[in-house]
Amino acid sequence: MEQIFEYKINLKPADLDENGNWKLSCALDAAQQAVTAHCNTIGLDWDTMASKGLFWVVLRHRMVFYHTVQAGQTLTVKTWPLPATRAAYPRAVEVLDENGLVVMRLMSLWVLMDLHTRTMVLPSKSGVDVPGVHQEGELPAPQALPAHPGEQQMLWQVTHEDLDINGHVNNVRYLDHCQFLAGDYAAKHPVKQLQICYLAEVLSHQKITLRYTLHDGILTVDGTRPRTEDASLTERVFSVSIEYI
Repeated sequence: MEQIFEYKINLKPADLDENGNWKLSCALDAAQQAVTAHCNTIGLDWDTMASKGLFWVVLRHRMVFYHTVQAGQTLTVKTWPLPATRAAYPRAVEVLDENGLVVMRLMSLWVLMDLHTRTMVLPSKSGVDVPGVHQEGELPAPQALPAHPGEQQMLWQVTHEDLDINGHVNNVRYLDHCQFLAGDYAAKHPVKQLQICYLAEVLSHQKITLRYTLHDGILTVDGTRPRTEDASLTERVFSVSIEYI
């Protein structure tokens, strides 16, 4: 197994915002492309997992940005799995520019889900072995984010454009919606680091209430929806913390 995988991407103008900063959703998408390409080479791709009645789901991401990027640059995205924990498969990503400077690092926690019951399958029960390694500079594993009531709120109506092959909202779409909430502040301040926790599947046509606060350069967002069994109650479906410079 090729434990450390390298993937090249060419930055397009559309990948940057009006201030030349790498869009969060594009940075996360680049990381996901590398992870997907690696899984395709080692037999952990979507089709192979589906044949076993399983699919991959990410629980949490932690991202830290170190340097700016420029359109036209070719970035090297490195990714590798860490040793599995009792419940999850950690994975690291590191992005370097053409001069070898680290642009961004990411640490994520992935789990396997049963394709039919949509319940989590522990590594010890999955029959899927992913040998892991540790490398210098890895970020600590992302932790759970506490519930946040939010000072403001906005309604997000999920559409088919938000969905991925698993039939739920794609990871990168959450960041697009959260960056929008920061408005002019996000346009003037690049991101230093962020963490996102995915707490439940978000499906097509669901209405998600985004409760958010921007205070001292930190945007905190909780996404909630009515509970299926009792619409008078709500449940958290994701949570985000973005720290700006």
